[in-house]
Amino acid sequence: METVVCFDPAGDKEREMFRFLREVAADLGMDVPVVEHAASPAGVDVYGFRCPADDALRDALWDRLRALHPGTGWWPFISHESPTAWEWDGQPRQAPLPAAATMLAEIVASNVEMVAVHAGEILPAHVRDPVRVARQVASSSGRPAPYARGELIVKHFAHTPGWICLVATDLSSRLPRLLHAPFTPNWTSDGPVRLLGYVEHEAVLREWEARYGACLFYLGAGAMVLEVDRPPTDGAEIARVAVEQFAYCDDLSQVIGDPMSVAERQVPSRHWFFWWD
Repeated sequence: METVVCFDPAGDKEREMFRFLREVAADLGMDVPVVEHAASPAGVDVYGFRCPADDALRDALWDRLRALHPGTGWWPFISHESPTAWEWDGQPRQAPLPAAATMLAEIVASNVEMVAVHAGEILPAHVRDPVRVARQVASSSGRPAPYARGELIVKHFAHTPGWICLVATDLSSRLPRLLHAPFTPNWTSDGPVRLLGYVEHEAVLREWEARYGACLFYLGAGAMVLEVDRPPTDGAEIARVAVEQFAYCDDLSQVIGDPMSVAERQVPSRHWFFWWD
């Protein structure tokens, strides 16, 4: 029977966090973890402890902490970095973009020619548009064959992520701006979005959060994995999201392949993996 685990925000924060995490771990039959704490230059508290060696137990622990988030206010994420090992870039915290911003449409508009080339679009550049490219992706894609949860984490990383960290936030989409990650300086464009900064990452995640229930599962210096509650199932919608993902992270070509492969394998899955070289 599952124990009721509570976090008392009125208590001493550090002591209460240590007690809370140990109770959660014990509830899942884990050894009591050693908890680390660090604060970013902007004053963001990050708590964390080493993951279980077993991936299934690690994921169960993340699931439990996520389920408790509405009551605790602390969002869990898996990482290769411990709280004290995060490499803060020292930039000041930025204000979020307006909630109604259509960042993904602007990113696609900025990179549509690149996506079109990878999708095999042979029309002249001046007539390429996101709708046409999405149709090309839809018509050229095979049947969906979604990745299993965590499959790309195992395939891409040389070492298994070793930490579960927590940050106080109401929405996981805020974490890139709060923690200054992922760092993507090589992403550039001459279009409406010139650089992919932390506020841009936040706006992208907020759109996918609203549409598909996507939330942050893994965060690192140059990579991110989203847990997706409601991945798209309609072929046209899958193609549209594949174009968005490839425009947002064209290094998916090194991880998954062309936009059609992204449509077949990643978009219908419960994990969306992004990595910037």
